[in-house]
Amino acid sequence: MMGALTMERPMLDLHLQMRPALSELEPVRQALVAGLREAGAGHELVYKAELVLEEVLSNIVRHGRAGQIALHARLPLGELRLLFEDDGPAFDPTAQPAPAAAADALSAATGGRGVALVMHFARSISYAHAEGLNRLTVSIAA
Repeated sequence: MMGALTMERPMLDLHLQMRPALSELEPVRQALVAGLREAGAGHELVYKAELVLEEVLSNIVRHGRAGQIALHARLPLGELRLLFEDDGPAFDPTAQPAPAAAADALSAATGGRGVALVMHFARSISYAHAEGLNRLTVSIAA
């Protein structure tokens, strides 16, 4: 007689809020990494998640003029979904032009490459502004 086969699936359902200050990024990063590791995420996914988190949150803090920032992270089967919400002025990072290519690394302008980096690691990225909130959703293959 065969018994029912059950499989444990890695799962993460994390909701964090932070003030718009660079000093708040490290505790949020640590919480996300701890949650991902507890859910059994591999090193590559943790690395990509950390990069995306750092780029998005630092841009919101530096440029967004937000009063509150929230991160919602879910790890259902197959992908990590990061939802960033802030109450700053509407700004769609997905509609920004790609930075111009530089002749070499020494002549490259600093800054402006974070969105391109996020898009490189993302399976998908979407933006919406509703109810006074910017909502950026980034999905990363698990």
